[in-house]
This record gives sequence, structure tokens and C-alpha cells, in this order.
Amino acid sequence: GNAGDGKTHVLRKLSSEIRQYGALVIEDATAAMRQDSIVPILDLWRKAILDKVPFCIAINEYPLYLLRRAAKDALPILAEELDRQCSNRLVYAALPEKEAARHALLVIDLSLRNPLNREISGKMLDRILAGVMPTELLPIIDRHLEKLRDERVRTRILNVFGRLAEIGVRTTMRELWILLARMVLGYRWDLSPPLGEKLDHWYSEVLFASDPRFSITEELRQTDPAIHSHPVWDATLEDRTSAVSTGW
Repeated sequence: GNAGDGKTHVLRKLSSEIRQYGALVIEDATAAMRQDSIVPILDLWRKAILDKVPFCIAINEYPLYLLRRAAKDALPILAEELDRQCSNRLVYAALPEKEAARHALLVIDLSLRNPLNREISGKMLDRILAGVMPTELLPIIDRHLEKLRDERVRTRILNVFGRLAEIGVRTTMRELWILLARMVLGYRWDLSPPLGEKLDHWYSEVLFASDPRFSITEELRQTDPAIHSHPVWDATLEDRTSAVSTGW
């Protein structure tokens, strides 16, 4: 998976189960490399095989490419299976018997998981809301907690995420986590001060604020209702007794 997809996090969540089997675990392949060399990782994989223990690794695409190339000579049978799975990363149904009987190697590509999916983003939002306590120091946080826990607000936010996912927009777990946390805090990196006071920096403004460091913010900005309409304009249209002013 990509940086921020949650590879290391998944390994850490599974660490108690994994280590029961004496597994050799690398939580970050890039950090384990030496001067762009994959040899240290290959050596650890060999060691795990010799010790007859599981080998678990969180790895980005480029180190994985290097590992696949280096393993062709060092571990040809496993390298062949690794190449096969990397070329067929999507599984649409239960594994057939002949597939389950193959070499004990499994590639899970977390970049195929889209956190904007309503189920994933909904659980993330609920987890953040459950972990934040009311505070008298920043009253706006209490206001955000109240609003984001409202079922209608929650549904509408998740619908925005879900629709973006349906048209092929993707983000990482890390980016979505940051965005949701900012909504609770009312944090706007592009404004001064970044944390709002009173009614400044509402969660809805944070949701649609652009941040060049995170591509998802630009995609969300395109869904901002203010781009297409405005409450003042809507009220004027609804109030049929008012004359429509010029300059719109």
C-alpha cells in the first residue's frame, strides 16, 4: 500500500496474534532498507524461512518491486508466487481449493481499500467522536461534537464521502483521519489563528477548506454547496414577495 494506507497500523493491531507464532515482523520496509538496498530485508526473509517462523512485512510499491526482483534468484519458488499474487491483487469470491493449497504466502494490497467508503469513514468518525471529551477551553469543540453526532449531519457527510468514492476518488486512512479530527477541532491551517474562536471555523467550513498537502481537500471543495448556491440567494428565491436584485 501507499504511505498512509495503514500498513504499519494493521501489523501493530495484529501484533499480539502474530507474535504468538514467533513471527519476524518488519513494520516499515523502507526504514529497514540500507542505501536503497533491499538486501537487509531479503536476509531477514531468508532467516524467517530457516527458523521456520512467519515473516510479516509492511511494504510500499517500490521496495516491493525491488524485493520481487531480488527474490527471483534467492527464493525462486516464493518469488514466483509473489509475482503471481502481485499481478492478480483483486479477489472477487471465496478462494477455490487449488488456490488455498498454494505456497503459504499472502499479499494484501491496502491501496485497493478506499477509506471514503461509507462503512469505513463512518467507523472512523464514530471512533474520533467517542474519544473526544467536552472542553470549556474551546466551546466550539462542544458545538462540533453536538453537530457531528447528529444523525442527519453524519449521514450527509458520509454521503459526500461515499459519492466521491463511487466516482473513483480515493484518499488514505491517514488523510481522512486528519480531516475528521480537524472538523472536530475547527482547525483551518490556511487561516490565522488556525483554531477558531466562538463561531469561527465551523466543521462545515473545515470540510470544504482546501489544503494543497492533501488531494482529498480539493475533491471535497468541488462538492461545496457554496460553489453552486448560497443561503442568501436561496432565501431570495423562496421569498416570492421580494424583488430579485441585479448583479447575481
